[in-house]
This record gives sequence, C-alpha cells and structure tokens, in this order.
Amino acid sequence: MRETAHPAPALPDLRDPRNLRDLCDACDLPDLRDLRIAFLWQMPPLLLRRLAEQAHASALPFPCTPEDVARLVPELAHRLAADLAGIPDDESLERIAAAMARDRVRLLREGAAGWPARVSEMVDPPPLLFLQGDPLDAPASRCVGIVGSRAASATGREISYTLGRDLALAGVTVVSGMARGIDGEAHVGALDAGGRTVAVLGTGSDIAYPSEHGALMRRILNRGGTVTEFPPGTPPRPLHFPRRNRILAALCDVVIIVEGSERSGARSTADFALDQGRELMAVPRDICLPGSVLPNRLLRDGAAPVLGAASVLAALEAMPRVSARAEAREGEVAGARGCAGGRVDGLIGQGAPAPGASGHSGNPGNPGEITDARVLAMLRNGVRDLDRMIRDLGASEPGRVQAVLARLELLGRVERRPGGRYALSGTGSGRPRGAARG
Repeated sequence: MRETAHPAPALPDLRDPRNLRDLCDACDLPDLRDLRIAFLWQMPPLLLRRLAEQAHASALPFPCTPEDVARLVPELAHRLAADLAGIPDDESLERIAAAMARDRVRLLREGAAGWPARVSEMVDPPPLLFLQGDPLDAPASRCVGIVGSRAASATGREISYTLGRDLALAGVTVVSGMARGIDGEAHVGALDAGGRTVAVLGTGSDIAYPSEHGALMRRILNRGGTVTEFPPGTPPRPLHFPRRNRILAALCDVVIIVEGSERSGARSTADFALDQGRELMAVPRDICLPGSVLPNRLLRDGAAPVLGAASVLAALEAMPRVSARAEAREGEVAGARGCAGGRVDGLIGQGAPAPGASGHSGNPGNPGEITDARVLAMLRNGVRDLDRMIRDLGASEPGRVQAVLARLELLGRVERRPGGRYALSGTGSGRPRGAARG
C-alpha cells in the first residue's frame, strides 16, 4: 500500500532575527554566536574558550576576519584563515539551527544550566557540547564506562553485553562510544535490560557511526542520549576519537577496559581516566587472545579487576557520592564530593529500580507487581525453580521475574543453582517447606 506523502511543515523565516530568537528560546538553543564558535573545534580548547568569551562579550563581530580574531587572541593568528573558512555562512547556520530544533539537539556553553560539572574537571574541557536526548539527567547518579576493541573477540563481546545488562539492571547508567565491538555490545546490553545508556560521539550528533548503528543510536536516544563536542555534519576522522575519549572518561565514575591493544582507542580512554582521577578497572583475559594485552597490563599496573558486575558495584559503593542531577542542573564544578553511604543495595536503592521492580525491600507492593520483597519472601520458603516462581507470582511477563532475580543476584542476596533454581544466598540445598523427601 503506497503511503500518502505529506508536505513538511513550513519552518519560520530564520532570516528574521525575531523568528530565530523565538525558535532558540522555545527549543532551549543558544544563539548563533555559540554555533559559529562550535565550528572552530579544531582550535585548542583553552584558546577557543577565550574566543567564545569574547564573542559573548560582543567584542568579536561576525562574520569576522583573521585580523579581528588575532587582535583578541593573538595565539590563534597562525592558523586563523583556514579555521575561519570552516564556519558556515549565516544562511547555512540558520538551517543547522532549525535542524537542531527539529531533532531536539541542545548546544550548551560551559557553565550554563545543564552543563555536566565533571567535564569541567578536565585540564582542557571543551567550551561547548551538543546534547541530544536526555544523556545527563540520568535517574541514577552513577555512570560506568565500558570500552574496548572494535575488532572484539566473541568472548569480549559477551562480557561487554553482560556487564552492560547487569549494571543497567542495578540502576547504573552505561556510557560508551557507540563503536563496533565492545562499545556497541555494552549499549545493547543496557538497552535490553531496560536501563539507561549514553553514547559519546566522535562525529556530529546527526551522524550515526558506524552506519550500521543507526538503529542502535535511535534506541539510545529513547533510553538516554548522545554527547559530542563536534557540530552537526562533522564526519568521523581518526583525530576525533581521542578527543571523544577524554569526554567519555570525564562523564564516568568508573571506566572498564574489556579488551584492546596498547595502540587501541581503549588505551587513550584508560589514560584519560587515570589523568582525571577516575576509577580504572579491567577484565582479566586469556593471554592467548590478542585483545588481552591492554587489560592485563592495566591489572599489573594496579587497575582493579572486574570479576562481574558485583565487583563494579562494590567499587562504586566505596566511592564518594555525587548527584548527577545536581551537577547537570547547577553546572557547578564539583570540587568536593559527598559521602557515600550504606551497602551495595543502599547504593542501588537510590538509583533507578530494576525493570519490573517497584521497590527494593520492605513493602511488597501491589499483588500484581514483581518486587524484590515478593521474590525474597518466596525464596525464604526454600529453593524454587524459575518456572514455578513465574507461575506462583502470577507474572504475565516472565522477563520481569528474571530481571528482579538478576538484580538480587548482583546484590548477593540470591544465588543461582544448577537446573535453573534459585535460593537465598548462604542457605543450604533445602527444599520448599512441606515438600516430600525423595
């Protein structure tokens, strides 16, 4: 059946400054000064920040000449002509601004409301960031980066998927670079668990790279978002990815290296994580695998081993706690971190609940809800197999029971036994009360 084509709605005439200002205000977009500066991303960030300050102080006219800029920031004089030629003309900028409004892409200047404070802790933070979706207002205040080789082994891909899934079930936001291999599997694992994930891009926000990750990018925008310092239309280039990796590391509390060589992009992410004082962890790998070199070397040099999601949650529990929402809302540089409290389940309890779980303990909730409390109450009566638990709980969606069990297993409160059976941790191999002895 042929679909009827409908004409696209007419955009306001952005040549009229009043229309452009109204559109920017309605969509929380900056004015064209920020967008022009964003196209000068090739310049050193510290100098670019000074240029942005001059532009907002109206000391820099646009369009401007190399002489205009050199007068304000002399250090840029040697490279100005080529960089200024990369700024689109006003008509093109207006089209870009309209496309950003349509796609709900925000351009934040450092210090503005919504700016991620952790990025400002870097030595050379970008003065501008493009955000699409809801990447920084995560319901959990903990973010874990999972990165590794594009040419990943089958085992590495499985490890990355499992970590992404299990951490998302525990309410942690999974951050990665949307690349092939390890990055993509981490995103998919988090999404399959119904959790949140953020992709830090080495391209403009309008470009899915690699191209086969277009559908993945759409899923990420529905359950998190994307962050990039590159303006719309910027294609992937090798020099972009180290710049991306420094932002990726800055957004995370913990960075996990799953697989990679000493020359891989994961190496630069590990270096940035150490430089920025982030907790660095690595997955111990078989020394016969090519991708084992980097994680094993990091472990030798003092990185903490990842033995499963539980070890990552334990590392998060031991760290001072920062509210990601407060960071994003206030845009303040977090110089001192608040105290963490409680056990691992206390940490997770303050994050997002597991899919299908309305609470963590105590109140069993409504009879139809699959909560931690209902599952634990059932297991106090003895070992249960999964099929029987689904039936006895009256679960219309078996995946909800599995999600709660996976979460409780991560917290160390439930253990899985052979034959698809579950029991409270530390209990014997007993039978349900009242069951006959075989």
